[in-house]
Amino acid sequence: MDFKQSWYHGTRTPNITEFWPLSHFGDINSAKMVCANKAYKDGHKGDPLIIEVKLNIKEEEVFPFFDVGSPNPKWIAVQMLNEKETYPVSEKLASDIENVRAKLVSLKAKGKSDAANERSEFSAVLIKHGFKAICYPNEVESETNEVSLCVLDPSAIEIINVATMCESEARRLWDKSARNV
Repeated sequence: MDFKQSWYHGTRTPNITEFWPLSHFGDINSAKMVCANKAYKDGHKGDPLIIEVKLNIKEEEVFPFFDVGSPNPKWIAVQMLNEKETYPVSEKLASDIENVRAKLVSLKAKGKSDAANERSEFSAVLIKHGFKAICYPNEVESETNEVSLCVLDPSAIEIINVATMCESEARRLWDKSARNV
């Protein structure tokens, strides 16, 4: 994985100056597909934007995993615990993941949590164990399963450029998307 290259984030949200933990980055084609999915599947409004970034991450700070389909911390935690024999999940990391998962479930049940808090709490556990990102072959937005990342530590992200994507290109991508069923 080349961390000297640019990585890309697709969005319909204007004026992004910083990212949440677990924000998704991949190649430019995956970012474009995110823009298409955001509008035509999820109903998000706004211009399709491609944010180019540099990542201050080393290979050994990346947790290799599979595409769980969503940056939902509780779901990622369950999947990591289910796959702890296959992936680099030590007993201590598994214990910490289970503790934060249980905490997030409890807070959600009491109406005392939100997406930003959940992402921060979950990410803090993996950061404590030396990880800054989760990488996986992208099976949702990439036609070729290119590697994508969910960055745990937003301080590792440097925004380089923001460009507006042509809406007709987003529509064309949606028309051929596997999610358009």
